[in-house]
Amino acid sequence: MKNIKKMKSKLTIILVIVFLLPTFYSCSSDETELKKERKFDLSTAKEGLKIIKTLPKVDYKKFKSGDKIDKIGLTNAINMQVGEKVLDIRVFETINTQKKSTESDLDTEILEIFSIDWENIGIEKAIFNLNNLLNEKNVDDNVFEKYNSFSNILLLSEIKVQSQPKNSNYQAKSSWSCALKIANFTLSTVAVGATCVPNPSTPVACPIAVGYAVIAYAEMLMECAE
Repeated sequence: MKNIKKMKSKLTIILVIVFLLPTFYSCSSDETELKKERKFDLSTAKEGLKIIKTLPKVDYKKFKSGDKIDKIGLTNAINMQVGEKVLDIRVFETINTQKKSTESDLDTEILEIFSIDWENIGIEKAIFNLNNLLNEKNVDDNVFEKYNSFSNILLLSEIKVQSQPKNSNYQAKSSWSCALKIANFTLSTVAVGATCVPNPSTPVACPIAVGYAVIAYAEMLMECAE
């Protein structure tokens, strides 16, 4: 009699597990599907590009003499260009160093793929593919947001690395090495955590200033010389 009761108890447990498994699987699948649907919010770039049209141009190359860069002068010039003291000099800390500005092997892989796309199919399509790649890899939300900021800054810089008529802030030489270095630097500005002073008067002033910093960096690279 006891054995029969034990068998019934085990059978009940098995039936419960079998019944609940599809529910657990369904929840897991739903989470995965939700992550796959994540899309970049590029409204910062859209808003910032309207403002950039009203801002003055600056010759960033004058802040470089040989291998030396006047980082203080360059930072001040960009802040004056934006009209607000938002950019921190530490944004240029990776220039002239061997410091790796990406944070992981995953970043390295993503930036290499992105840079190939950027050179071959342009920034908009490269960002679209980047969005899909991050969803395919099912990266966590922090990584996704990091590349969302990265995408907005690159769009604000308006840098082109294709062989196209010059109609942007800066026309870089078309090369994968150039694209990769600019992408790497841009990601470092997002990861450094001290790119801008806290609480700027105009929130979009920070990404605009960082976009200008990316242009300045590109102009000082031999790989990106026009």
